[in-house]
This record gives sequence, C-alpha cells and structure tokens, in this order.
Amino acid sequence: MRLFGRTVRASIAVDNGRAAEFIIRRNYTDKSKCYECVANTLSECPKNMLGEREPPKKKEKKKKKKVEETEEVEDEESEEEGEDPALDSLSQAIAFQQARIEEDEQRCKQREDANGASTSEDSRRPRIKKSAYFSDDEELSD
Repeated sequence: MRLFGRTVRASIAVDNGRAAEFIIRRNYTDKSKCYECVANTLSECPKNMLGEREPPKKKEKKKKKKVEETEEVEDEESEEEGEDPALDSLSQAIAFQQARIEEDEQRCKQREDANGASTSEDSRRPRIKKSAYFSDDEELSD
C-alpha cells in the first residue's frame, strides 16, 4: 500500500499467550517518595511526566471483627468433634483411613452375600484380583 509516496507494510503478530512473562512489573513498596529523585514525594516530583498532582487519598482500613467471630465458631466445633490424638501423625491418619475403607468393604461384601448369589452379568465380567506386591500389570481371576 502506498501512502504519501511511501510504501507502508503492516503485519499482525500472533499472540501465543506468553506476553505477560516478558513484561517487567516493578513493585514499589514505599510509595511515599519518588524512586527517581528519592527526595520528593511522588505527587510533587519535577521529573514526573504528568506534572504535579494532588496526593492520593488514604484508604480506610477494613474492620476484622467478622473474621475473629468465625475463628471462635471454628474452635467450638473442633472441641465438639473431639479429635482423636492417635491421628496426630500422617502415618497414623493413613492407617486409620485404610482401616475405615477395609471395614466399609467388609460391610458391602456382607450385604451382597445376604442379598443372594451374584447375577449372570457379574460372573461374565473379569474381576481384578489384588496381588500381594505392587505392579503395573493387573492379574485377572478366573
């Protein structure tokens, strides 16, 4: 395309979604003084391109009363539950969970036995047998 006797070309870059990684964001912790001249406040700095301005209004602090009330409620609930001291360590918690799962499985088996023999559909499907050691391969029972 020609414009005022010159050739103009334009191309559109493809956004790959990684532009945010290359943007350098400066985090100024102390916003009371200018980071360029260090002496002036930000609103009065002569090096500020926008010129002098009114200092920003201070934000009001939010009250934290609601947070404290919810913490008290949580403490009361934990006292009512009565946590088991045996579950203090991770290994004990895992062992406790495994025991609960095994109890649930035994209850399910007892219910199935009480309900009667398995249907013909159940006998057609291959069942996965748990082996004594860990392996990626699954052994099928007959």
